[in-house]
Amino acid sequence: MGYPFRRWLWRAVGVKLGRNVRLETQVAILGTKLSIGADSYVTRRCYFDLTGQVSIGERVTVGHGTSFITAQHAIGSAEKRCGVVTPLPISVGDGVWIGANVTILPGVSIGAGAVVAAGSVVTEAVAEDTLVGGVPAKLIRRL
Repeated sequence: MGYPFRRWLWRAVGVKLGRNVRLETQVAILGTKLSIGADSYVTRRCYFDLTGQVSIGERVTVGHGTSFITAQHAIGSAEKRCGVVTPLPISVGDGVWIGANVTILPGVSIGAGAVVAAGSVVTEAVAEDTLVGGVPAKLIRRL
């Protein structure tokens, strides 16, 4: 399936894509609560759990294998530990660079101009113009 057709298909089901957005192959988009700003690039094997809204700004680059998880589960009873699901949004500011194989958890916001190092697990808000990395992601330095 060619790139123009994939782009048309995602828009047809309600995903909001700005101009010049590029979604590579093997991107899993589970739902329609996704908006991606102009001139952004999502590489291969990315995963979007759209139980909640995911908003990505303009000029954002998302490395391969990145997961956006918006479903937060309560801890249930002993009979079933995976309890009630609560959707929490994820927002990514303009100009952000997310490295390969990053996991972004529910309710996280990533400020404009931030960089998330490859392999990180983002569990809390990332300030603008910072470099974060690790498991869980922590401030490495200001940019």
